[in-house]
Amino acid sequence: WLTLPFALGLVLLLPQFWGDPGLRVAHGVLLGAGCALLAVVALREPRP
Repeated sequence: WLTLPFALGLVLLLPQFWGDPGLRVAHGVLLGAGCALLAVVALREPRP
């Protein structure tokens, strides 16, 4: 579930170009948060 914002940001990559600047900023925030959460998932210790 932590990678959902990253996946949503990638899905909305092209449609964000037809939006106004506020939408593009929101998309950047969503993708940035998704990248940060993806890094947390990647750096976690694996469960035994």
